[in-house]
Amino acid sequence: MTITFQQHVSLQPFNTFGIAASARRYTELQQLSQLPALLAELDGPVLWLGGGSNLLLRDDYPGTVVRILLKGIRLLADDGDSVVIEAAAGENWHDFVCHTLQQGWCGLENLSLIPGTVGASPIQNIGAYGVEVKDCITEVVCADLQHGGAPVTLAWARAVCVVPRSMPTTCVTAPPPQARGRAGRARRWARATRPSSHASPCGAACP
Repeated sequence: MTITFQQHVSLQPFNTFGIAASARRYTELQQLSQLPALLAELDGPVLWLGGGSNLLLRDDYPGTVVRILLKGIRLLADDGDSVVIEAAAGENWHDFVCHTLQQGWCGLENLSLIPGTVGASPIQNIGAYGVEVKDCITEVVCADLQHGGAPVTLAWARAVCVVPRSMPTTCVTAPPPQARGRAGRARRWARATRPSSHASPCGAACP
């Protein structure tokens, strides 16, 4: 598979500070099948870029910037009380939360409006209003960058330790106990509860 690189690309649209910096080389990862060929083409410093919300560029980047655009949200299981959802690393985090709420799955609504991507969420351990993503994630699938992008499945406890040599590609979550109430129970990452007739409607700042 051929990987296309662009030269001297502006990074201003890709960081939330809007800093006018550029990358010496730039490409986008849209499918996991591209990863082995991409890794073979990399030389020098590499910046794996998500939503650009936790990034402060001081100058032009002298190496390669790889923007992670992996997409996909998939329902893995539904037992009537709870669901298990898998989301790709390039999905916008707020849009992912809104998607769960639009399906009637409660548990992640306190984490709405947080900038960034699904793949960055376990690294930053995003949290708000008494809920942290570590209480929701049960599984993170990473690409081992030292072994051709081979998939590695990590429990939350190991995820942060392996980050320096791996890149999250998908995540799986469950709502924290305090968010479940009578609505149900959670089992794995990207799990959310299905509201029962006794549960209050879940809501967030979503369209």
